[in-house]
Amino acid sequence: MEIQIQRPIEQDRIPTASGPRPERKAPKEEDLGTFGKKKNATAVALVEAGHGVLRVNGKPLNLIEPESMRLKVYEPIFILGGNRFKDLSIRVRVSGGGPMNQIMAVRMAVAKGVVAYYQKYHDESSKRELKELLLQYDKGLLVSDSRRCEPK
Repeated sequence: MEIQIQRPIEQDRIPTASGPRPERKAPKEEDLGTFGKKKNATAVALVEAGHGVLRVNGKPLNLIEPESMRLKVYEPIFILGGNRFKDLSIRVRVSGGGPMNQIMAVRMAVAKGVVAYYQKYHDESSKRELKELLLQYDKGLLVSDSRRCEPK
């Protein structure tokens, strides 16, 4: 009679539907995630120290569709001034909702991301100044729209 010893399964070697689990990237020292919502659209912005790059779903801002709404995404940049964005890199992922709601979610995520970055890595007075500028222009840049879809 032979006794077999079973070894415990290593977590990294558990097969999944998509293959082995990918390694998670360690967060950088100076990066920050924020989100913006409009109806069913959700945008997540990752703000980090960089070279003034703004990308939405991997595309630069000047390629955003629909073209008529591109100016809406530029609003936080125009209001706060390009100098505040020159040392930041912002990557935004957006999904759900329609094209207009996605654009509104992106502009909210970018605005909230810059304010949060200045709060965490700069002084409180500059954060308050940014927040006041954005609220004077449009409250929708920082405050989420409460409308959501109702269940059937």
